[in-house]
Amino acid sequence: MIGGVEAYINYDDGTGWNSYSLTYTSWSNAHVDHHSFAFDPNDPTIMYDGDDGGLYWSQDAGNSWAYRSNQMVTGRIYNMSLDRNASDPKTALVGLQDQGTWTLTYPAGTTQLLFGGDGIQPIYNSQSSTYPYYVELPMGVIERNYAGGSLWDEVDTSADNTYWETPFKLSITSVGGAANYHCLYQGRQHLWLTTNDGTYWNSISPTFNDYIHSIGLSQINANTIYVGTSGEISVTTNGGSSWTSKTTGMSGLVTSIVTTGRDPNFALASFYTQSGHRVMKTTNQGTTWADVSGTTGATLPLVGVNCVALDSVAPERIWYAATDNGIYYTVDTGKHWSVAGSGLGLAACSDVEVQANKSTIRVATFGRGIWQGATNALPVELAGFNFQKLQTADQTGTVLSWHTDSEHGSAFFVVQRSIDGAAFQDLSPTVPAAGNSNVQRNYSFFDSTHTSGDYIYQLKQVDLDGSIHYSNSVELHWGVGNLIVSQNYPNPFVIGTTTPNTGYNPFGQTTEPIVAPWPETRIHYELPDADQVTLKIYNSEGKVVRTLLNNVQQQPGDPDAFWDGRADDGAFCPSGTYFYVIQTAHYGTIVNKMILISN
Repeated sequence: MIGGVEAYINYDDGTGWNSYSLTYTSWSNAHVDHHSFAFDPNDPTIMYDGDDGGLYWSQDAGNSWAYRSNQMVTGRIYNMSLDRNASDPKTALVGLQDQGTWTLTYPAGTTQLLFGGDGIQPIYNSQSSTYPYYVELPMGVIERNYAGGSLWDEVDTSADNTYWETPFKLSITSVGGAANYHCLYQGRQHLWLTTNDGTYWNSISPTFNDYIHSIGLSQINANTIYVGTSGEISVTTNGGSSWTSKTTGMSGLVTSIVTTGRDPNFALASFYTQSGHRVMKTTNQGTTWADVSGTTGATLPLVGVNCVALDSVAPERIWYAATDNGIYYTVDTGKHWSVAGSGLGLAACSDVEVQANKSTIRVATFGRGIWQGATNALPVELAGFNFQKLQTADQTGTVLSWHTDSEHGSAFFVVQRSIDGAAFQDLSPTVPAAGNSNVQRNYSFFDSTHTSGDYIYQLKQVDLDGSIHYSNSVELHWGVGNLIVSQNYPNPFVIGTTTPNTGYNPFGQTTEPIVAPWPETRIHYELPDADQVTLKIYNSEGKVVRTLLNNVQQQPGDPDAFWDGRADDGAFCPSGTYFYVIQTAHYGTIVNKMILISN
């Protein structure tokens, strides 16, 4: 079999090839754009085809195909668009490879196909009743939707050449007195601007050294605009009348440029490169740029960064990076980066955006759909929200603890609980907050409920003015009938430094601690009953490199084990893939994989 846009199959010695997907018209045929094939080792007439439509299956050597991606998340998303005015935080637009552009509504998960083909960069403009949706197809073709109905018309931008993924942005400031939601930008060989919803366009730049790959718009001054090409960032501070460029220290495509409304001189840029600077910042409108990819032991992985986003509460210091190897975050202006969200893992992340409601982060992946999590939305420096299961002769339940490094106008905290997917309930009593504080404050709450089920806790913080904000969540289980082992954290695990990795995990999909001490990675598991536990680390060749526990008797609960990256002989292990294997006397064996990076 040979794959490409079309796929061919050969039944003899390669002298004759037959196409089997060019006539794709329904789910009964395999979709075009083929990426991978597999054969049943016991019956070569049973075949599998991985393509832009998902997974297809044939039982008759490719003569007919059946769709097999039901309930599988295989969407490869180029980009997404959220409502920047926060009037509709539940809706996202997503553009998928050869699967069209869709609206996706949370939390119900309802979807609606807006436009077919390859969806490159959608734009959701809730402030415009005339043109609420724009979709972009390959090579910069733009279609705009009229009044949210079924009518679409193609927008004629320019005759400029461009590349497959053409940057396309809605203005975030006023331009020339026009309302900001009428102004859009598209980057080709030149930067093009429309101030009337795409009806007419004007070039506002010279020809750059390459096609434009990213556009950065100031949130304060509409005349300040950044464009990124290949290893170069250019900026104008006068609406395009003149431009200056910067190349020193930069390499790879400039994939995104973001700004904050708090500092007119600040911008953050990401680069698609496997070496050197993956994220850089400027504090003087692009005159100079500094590397903020992390320090030794806490850097971004050596893979391309596809997009960066700023936190909506603390944009000057908390940032997010969507990479080819997962989503990462920093809480200290890029000095230390950590992987976020154990549920998402190390998937290729193509886009990341923080909703203007100050509590929602969404990540688009190229192969695993779109993911949503909670940012640290509390207007306090929440440095932890953790749990510990308590099982003694006197008490059984969950101890929830958190502490703040500072507070500004906080009134009280409410612990909320959900069991088996039910709606969150407020637990009482409330926990009084400090109000205003510049020192660490410690808090705790005990919940005696421990009936069997899956528990999720989150923290609701109420301000003195009545405003309500929510934290990340933690998950635990009571009455489980088997051993549960979580993904180690941090993962990838970088060794060779003793700098504490402090901050918070913004995704709330994990029970890992907020503070993960370097140079150890935490292995968390849940024992339903007292048991004898063995925990060993294996390398990719199946050899034991470290024994952490050897037939140790442990009580039921949520114990942790820590690995410092050393082998049993005390030497640091080399970079690579490792497996941690937990074996119990009563509940069998569980194997999980981790990535170790040795500096």
